Amino acid sequence: MSVQNRCSLVVTGALVMTTMSGCFLWPFGGGGDSERKIATEAASELRENPMAPKEVLFRQAVEIHDEGDLEQAIQFYKQALKVNKKRAPTHANLALAYMQMGEWDDAIKSYKKAIEYGTQDEDAAYNLGVLYMEKEKWGDAVKIFERAIGMYPDDQEIHMALGNALVKRKKYDEAIAAYQAAIRINPEAAQPYYNLALANVKMKDVDISQVIENFKMYVKNAPGDAQDTRLVTGWIEQLGGTTDGME
Repeated sequence: MSVQNRCSLVVTGALVMTTMSGCFLWPFGGGGDSERKIATEAASELRENPMAPKEVLFRQAVEIHDEGDLEQAIQFYKQALKVNKKRAPTHANLALAYMQMGEWDDAIKSYKKAIEYGTQDEDAAYNLGVLYMEKEKWGDAVKIFERAIGMYPDDQEIHMALGNALVKRKKYDEAIAAYQAAIRINPEAAQPYYNLALANVKMKDVDISQVIENFKMYVKNAPGDAQDTRLVTGWIEQLGGTTDGME
């Protein structure tokens, strides 16, 4: 039930793509989805004065970050914040750089600032929750994931992450509801069924038929190169389920 960080760099201007840390970096916070847009004040600032000193510092920081020099990028983001300490995209990118360096406490502080100042980058809330999970602050993770869902109700990964945090808190009923919400968003995804089955097993009154059905759905939807489908099929058989037609 691991939760992975999502690497998105908030950028103003032309498309930036890179394979740094295995991620593609898109303008306005990653992925190209309509939800991922830069804060309104940053866009209007660029239109009004594209060569403003704070914009120059920010662009330099993004370029350095994109090249993979995290320490130098952090210094440039800090300089940009001296010019405008309330700029949400700068805090979000600074947090991502700290996160990629493993500086979790600093990343948490910066993501909290980005959210405080109204970032529209959904990965900021997601990654803050991930950081709380890494530090085993399950309650804080639940709160931030729930807040993120309020802003981005159709993001399946956030529902999954919420379910994982709730499992850690042993709130299995609520975790099941979170996984079911993830399934409603995309019934073709495999992982929610797997996590849902494991959460069902944790219940006091286990419904074995539900566990079997969810494991079957996982096997059905899993990618062709998934390594654990044979193992899960074995679990289905051990639980008394049939696997006819599954392979």
